Amino acid sequence: MSARDLDVVVLGATGVTGRQVARYLADRAGEDGVRWAPAARDTGKLAALLGEARVEAPEPIAADVGDPESLVALAARARVVLDLVGPYTRFGRPVIEACLAAGSHYVDLTGELPFVRQMIDAFDEPARAAGVKIVQVCGFEALPADLLVALVAKTARERFGEELADVDLQVQMTAPPGPPQASDMVSGGTFQSLVEVAASEGAASVTDPALLISDRSHAEAVRRMSPIPLAPRRGADGAVVAPMAPAPFINPAVIHRSVELAAQAEGREPRAFRYREGVVLAGGVV
Repeated sequence: MSARDLDVVVLGATGVTGRQVARYLADRAGEDGVRWAPAARDTGKLAALLGEARVEAPEPIAADVGDPESLVALAARARVVLDLVGPYTRFGRPVIEACLAAGSHYVDLTGELPFVRQMIDAFDEPARAAGVKIVQVCGFEALPADLLVALVAKTARERFGEELADVDLQVQMTAPPGPPQASDMVSGGTFQSLVEVAASEGAASVTDPALLISDRSHAEAVRRMSPIPLAPRRGADGAVVAPMAPAPFINPAVIHRSVELAAQAEGREPRAFRYREGVVLAGGVV
């Protein structure tokens, strides 16, 4: 990858999230020397949108998820392709294939877990062999919880020599000012993803906390110890804790897979634990 001229390419930079990511990278480029570029099917529209948002971006790259050659050409220039083109069930696989062909790392924000399971089955072994990292479900919906649990697990092992047995993660949300809107809880992109999941062949599997786990015995232990709660409950302090928004199915599967991958990397057996999460309703205490 040393000959590549870009560190990161943002594919799908015309969207709301894409423009925010472009702004962030534009701000960081001057500080850290990050070499990046935005990419989209319509580069004229992309340049206009970034101009309206006052984002100083490099020259846009033309790439279309329906044109495999354009995707490979894009991936060949970058160390990492950040794919923001959803729904991923419809548009994600060609980008992953292009990254694997070009030897580039891949990151996306999907929450469409049946699609993630399909990509693990199809590309885990080829990606390992090629030294390519495929990092999915890497958005705000899952990343904070995933990193927090990983940090707690690491701390428990280092300080106390113990593995996690029970994790209860609670979040409290502050509504934006003004009258509440549906998009405050579920964005348009998330709604599209939910529709894709509901219509997919693996729709019934989303309630499986071990959906993304490959080891059969570990998967059975996770299903037995950590079913996904779908009803409100009382927290330890008496506060009402509702199922996680926008969906209670994403984080558990991601966290249990992260535990498995971390154990593999460290040469130890993964240990199942009970994981619960939820949103503390107004008046509750975190």
